Amino acid sequence: MKRHQLVVLIICVALLSISLTLLVHSFHKIKHIEHIPMDVIVGTHLGMNIDTDALHFGMIGRNGCGNRNILVKHQYDSPVKVVIDVTGELEGWTWIEENDFILNKNGERKIEFKVCAPADAILGKEYTGTARIILKRL
Repeated sequence: MKRHQLVVLIICVALLSISLTLLVHSFHKIKHIEHIPMDVIVGTHLGMNIDTDALHFGMIGRNGCGNRNILVKHQYDSPVKVVIDVTGELEGWTWIEENDFILNKNGERKIEFKVCAPADAILGKEYTGTARIILKRL
């Protein structure tokens, strides 16, 4: 019985060690995460919102699209990998020009976001989401 307990203990310690190593590595790999609110209103006419506090796509019609650009830049002394994704109601509505790329030392890149409302979108409703920009070490 003691031998069985020792084997179980060794396996548990090994699994814990592997888990902690992966956890520390994942935290070390990410340099910065930026969350940018997004919104669009589905309506019967077009409207613009040029405020810069979020990615506002204004008002678009059903089956209509709106575009906004952002400038992704960093001031680190080494290149970073940039990964961009969208969560929330706009997740399936959003096309991102480039969402997985390398940005060189002190680099910057303009990225286009395009939101397209489906035919069954509710008129007058504001749909929201969040763009998440992750800068990772290479």
